[in-house]
Amino acid sequence: MSQPTRTCPTCHTPLPGMAAFCYVCGTATPPGIHRETGQMVAVGVSGIGPADLRRKLQRALGPGYELAERIGAGGFAEVFQARDLRLKRELAVKVLRPDLGLSPDLLQRFRREAETVAALRNAHIVPVYDVGEAEGLAFIIMPLIQGESLRAILDREGAMPHGEVRRILREAAQGLAAAHDAGVVHRDIKPENIMLEGPDKRVLLMDFGIAKAMGAATGDDGDPSVALTTTGIIIGTPQYMSPEQACGDKTIDARTDQYSLAVVGYRMLSGSLPFEGESTRAVLYQQLVADPPPIVTRVPNLPGGLANAIQRALSKEPAERFESMREFAAMLDSESTIATPAALKPAKPAARNRGLIVGAGVLGVIALGSVFWMTRSGGAPIVPITPPPVVAPDSGAMGVVPTPLPTAPVAAPTTKPTLKPTLKPTTTKGGGAGSGTIPGDRNKPLASTGAGTAAPPPRAGSGPSCTRAVEATDWAAAATLCQREADAGNVTAQRLLGTMYDKGTGVPEDPAQAVAYYTKASVSDLQSMFLLAHLMEIGRGTEVNSAYSTAMLRKAAAGGLLPAMQALAFRLENGAGMKKDEAEAAVWYKSAADKGDASAQEKFAEMLSKGRGVTKDETRAIEYYTKSADQGTATAAWQLAQIYFKGRGTKKDEAAGMVWLKKAAAKNQPDAVKELKKREG
Repeated sequence: MSQPTRTCPTCHTPLPGMAAFCYVCGTATPPGIHRETGQMVAVGVSGIGPADLRRKLQRALGPGYELAERIGAGGFAEVFQARDLRLKRELAVKVLRPDLGLSPDLLQRFRREAETVAALRNAHIVPVYDVGEAEGLAFIIMPLIQGESLRAILDREGAMPHGEVRRILREAAQGLAAAHDAGVVHRDIKPENIMLEGPDKRVLLMDFGIAKAMGAATGDDGDPSVALTTTGIIIGTPQYMSPEQACGDKTIDARTDQYSLAVVGYRMLSGSLPFEGESTRAVLYQQLVADPPPIVTRVPNLPGGLANAIQRALSKEPAERFESMREFAAMLDSESTIATPAALKPAKPAARNRGLIVGAGVLGVIALGSVFWMTRSGGAPIVPITPPPVVAPDSGAMGVVPTPLPTAPVAAPTTKPTLKPTLKPTTTKGGGAGSGTIPGDRNKPLASTGAGTAAPPPRAGSGPSCTRAVEATDWAAAATLCQREADAGNVTAQRLLGTMYDKGTGVPEDPAQAVAYYTKASVSDLQSMFLLAHLMEIGRGTEVNSAYSTAMLRKAAAGGLLPAMQALAFRLENGAGMKKDEAEAAVWYKSAADKGDASAQEKFAEMLSKGRGVTKDETRAIEYYTKSADQGTATAAWQLAQIYFKGRGTKKDEAAGMVWLKKAAAKNQPDAVKELKKREG
């Protein structure tokens, strides 16, 4: 996706959307990730230039300090060198950017976080000497570190020696362990925040607590319920975010730092990141649903302990990571042999479901894990609705025909799956044995019921059934009934049993068996096609087969399954797991839009207005923006306001523009809020 253009918050020079600094005045442009669009955005509107900031900061510090030049800047703050005239020591003063909207509530949170960090005492944490607020500024005083950031070293030298990586990770883990013991989670571990001091290159961690203070409006009860400036922005760096942080999860804990540190370790060893993409959304999509290539496949002769520490800390679910940073550090120095990913996962209760979609241009509601959109919190599958009839999507004048499904990639097994019901869910992860097999003869004709070779399931109220047992979360009964009905050819039972094996609910978790049952049901069941496509994409329970995954996803989308349309459109637009093709992406966005999906309506309108993947048509863009805005999409309302103000695809209409502007501002669309204030004086 092409990146948007925005203006410098100080001098209003046009800048690329991902610019970190203005090339004219040097002002930093702090990035956040907007939950609705998935794009990097600037936070706030500056009202002070660099020279004025320096003068105000000197007055705020008072006569006891002598402020020198600016030595750094980032998303939240600028850093100046200073000298303590009384104690004769060199300092660094980090001042929060005033354009972030320093409300009394934010200042209180900032002060509380700074006080907490100041209480930390560890050789690997940059100490805080003082914190203050004056002249409308909030600042932290710290020692001046004589060294350089890990980011600078990586940019200059690339991959680092194994021993040096192990030492840096160990010292960083020790600092994080001390912080976690005090209840402090960093939330923004990345090479820029890891300093290497002096000739020994001692690790020092910086910027504790700032991401938390800036990222959530925390009340007295500590509930992080409102994002920065209430605009729905997630603060952090996409390439280093844990999946739960990328979701905007309000209950993230210390294990998010463990994931981020593992990403840092992965980059130090291999010279590259586990996940990269052409857009922020493409990176977040991979953080949420893709497994990174094992580090041992990128770095030869890697010590087993180091490889195992990074592999386990990169687990998608926090429960599958180490219990603490100390356990992570201990694994780094262990002499263990390299283990398979499945062997590294501890036996834990079934992980909770996180609901985040990365598709159709938004971060919305496809849940992380193998069951994308049909699990409740707590892991109990929701019985899905009867799939719609298979019909080709309306491709309009674009003329793209979905690719036919290829032959199943591997042979069927010769043994029948073994089922051992359990009363409680288990989470012994698997996917090794038998992972290369997919059962079933895809060329076998269907019986007259359209669901396999047996009679349809019992009528409602006629007796026990797999579906009713699942609805009642009676997993002991579900295990037996679903097995019986699945073996008799009932596709709903086959899908539900596949889900049980996939999640380890009611039966031992076995991704290979999940693949087997999804494959059987996928002969005629759209949801099973969709679920199977995901397992094929990530190589869970079987080998990765992108071509087969794509074909199954297309077949489910062609059958009218909305989540499949959304996922396929996103993957085609961003080149995630398949070749980028905006023309076909437009087909599926339109199909999802015509089924009433608001995010797809907005995305298709954007493509029409810009001529991306489809002939430019601003009049039709208005139609789809209106449909999306009528469902409450703030960005679509903002786009309509601009359209009517400027007369793009229609006559200029100030009154209509103001109506949509107010609707967008009411939903805290940041550009609309700013524009409305300007117009209303």
